[in-house]
Amino acid sequence: MVNKIILVLLLSLQVSVEALPVIEENGVLISKQELSNAVKYMPSSMKVAAIEDKSVRMDILGQILENKKLKILADKISPEADEDFYWKRKFALRKMSNEMYLKYYESKLEIPKLDELARELFYVNKDSYGEVAEKRESSHILFSCPAGSKDCDRKDLRKKVEKVLSALENGEKFEEMVEKYSDDMSSKSRKGKLAAQYTRGAPRVDGHFLAGLFSIKNVGDYSGVVETRFGFHIIRLDAIVPKTYKEYDEVKPALIEAITTKYKKLSLTNYRKSLQMGSEVKIDEVALDNVFEGLKNSMNEIKKN
Repeated sequence: MVNKIILVLLLSLQVSVEALPVIEENGVLISKQELSNAVKYMPSSMKVAAIEDKSVRMDILGQILENKKLKILADKISPEADEDFYWKRKFALRKMSNEMYLKYYESKLEIPKLDELARELFYVNKDSYGEVAEKRESSHILFSCPAGSKDCDRKDLRKKVEKVLSALENGEKFEEMVEKYSDDMSSKSRKGKLAAQYTRGAPRVDGHFLAGLFSIKNVGDYSGVVETRFGFHIIRLDAIVPKTYKEYDEVKPALIEAITTKYKKLSLTNYRKSLQMGSEVKIDEVALDNVFEGLKNSMNEIKKN
């Protein structure tokens, strides 16, 4: 019995210590518990700085105290004192609270085992989840004529490109044509060879160039004359790396993450729907009409002014 009494006394002492103010100024109090939680949610960089530098620590305490003072001042403003401020603040706090609660709800969701579903999705939609697209290696000759340039005539240049293409198709050596005509200094040093492998729809690659490259049927053949914003290209297909498929274990983590994200989103949507107005709602139609009639009148006044 004595031990129980001592334990209760110790617990009550701990509570009272936690409640004692660590900061106090003109009646504004910050308890140890409040300060501990304020520090808990600070950015990591601020935590490290506060641990290492007492002056930073004092700056942080000053900010916490200032925020508390502002909160107290805002709490004192009643709808009678300033109706607009009161209600705007009330709805802003409600919105923030709602957003926080929905994130909290989502964080507490129990996610079911998704391995079997992920495996089934992978094998049913292998092209979507496991395909490694075909890649193509190529070389080109660039006849430079940037879009909008006044230093070249695209009509005349096209005729020149067509003659070079005809010569290539009749057996002229590609490497010699690169050396003689190409304006791409980077690939020219590699006899026209482009460093990258390209896939259909590759980002940051001119779509006309890709269309020309993927129009070539056989390795060693040439595209037609391909016009891009850089000028004209003659493209040679050097190699095709056929499309392949990843193994399930390679895509499993990303696939489960994607399914989990969809599950959470759907669960949150359904939860919010459950909170929407239902059939048992009671509405004071007279009051409702009065509110919107007042809104209509206020908007008409604004239009007049």
